[in-house]
Amino acid sequence: MYKTPFQISLKLIVLLWAMIGIKAYSQSTDTETPVSYDTAYVLNLYDSAYLNLDSYDIALGFITKASEISKNLDYKRGIAISYFHLGSVQLNNDRQNDAIGNFKTALDLLLKLKRYNDVVTTFRKIGNSYYFLSDFKQALHYSQKGLVLSDSLNNKLESARLKSQIGSCYEDMGKYEKSLELLLEANGDYNLLNDKEGIAESLNSLGVIYSSMDQFEKANYNFNKAMWIYEDIGDDYGVSNCLTNIGYMCFYN
Repeated sequence: MYKTPFQISLKLIVLLWAMIGIKAYSQSTDTETPVSYDTAYVLNLYDSAYLNLDSYDIALGFITKASEISKNLDYKRGIAISYFHLGSVQLNNDRQNDAIGNFKTALDLLLKLKRYNDVVTTFRKIGNSYYFLSDFKQALHYSQKGLVLSDSLNNKLESARLKSQIGSCYEDMGKYEKSLELLLEANGDYNLLNDKEGIAESLNSLGVIYSSMDQFEKANYNFNKAMWIYEDIGDDYGVSNCLTNIGYMCFYN
């Protein structure tokens, strides 16, 4: 199916959302396993994998080493995280089907461990993987499950991210009003959290939605507002993406 320039651009924004939260996921406190030199080393290895997401073999090396140590220690959360990070690397290297399998393995293990905030993040990543396969029904299914759980945990940041992801699914499905509603909610949540990166990305996505709805003045306003925030936080890629969106809007309309 042909993708419009704005749909392609929105997928780039969603890819950024996919990478958000991975490092924090590794670093969250484990209440079941005492912090030791070995467990801290495992989490540092996962952080190294995160820093090398674009280099599949290098990232895989860090994950494999961390997984082996976790199994030797019977560090169950470390084992679960190994599948999560392997899925993240695969997603970042356009191997969505492999990623989904590993995310689902991580999900099963984390549910057994009752690591519910980690479960929320994993639901989001599964939904994100299906989104990139254009399987919007499954993307919505997992993202909405994540949102219900996130809201029950009062995890406001993950709720905002999931609303953004669900809004992007609706945009690709041509359900612009639903998309707009979710993205406006996400933007409000990011503002309450003072999360500048989230604010900028939601504004950029709102610009895409308004462009799809032929509301070009609102689109331009949101693109420019997002760009100013990206400039303020030193995100050159975000600035470039906003400029590209503005260029698409001017050229095609």
